[in-house]
Amino acid sequence: MEKQVIIRLNEAKLDYSPEKMKALKDFEQFVADLNEKKSKLLQELNAYEKLIEERKEVYYGLIERQDALMEKSYHINEQNKKLDLREAFVIDLEAKWRNKQI
Repeated sequence: MEKQVIIRLNEAKLDYSPEKMKALKDFEQFVADLNEKKSKLLQELNAYEKLIEERKEVYYGLIERQDALMEKSYHINEQNKKLDLREAFVIDLEAKWRNKQI
C-alpha cells in the first residue's frame, strides 16, 4: 500500500492536477483509516487471545480438581467395599459362633 502511495505521489508531482491530488489525498486518508482500524482489531484480537488463555488455565485447573475428587471418591468406595466385606465376614463369624454355642 505504501509503495502505491509513493508511486502516485511521484506521478502527481510530474503531472499535477487538482483532481489527482484530491484523489491521492482521499486515498491516503483511506489507507490511514484502514491502518487505524486494523491496529484496533489486532489489539482486540490480542485481548481475546489472552482471555482465551486465562480461561484455558481455569478450565485445566477445574479438570485437575475433578480428577482429584474422582480419585478420592474411588478410594473411598474401595474402602467402603472392604469394610462391607469385613462386616459381612464378622457377622458370618458371629452367626457361626452363636450356632456353635447353642
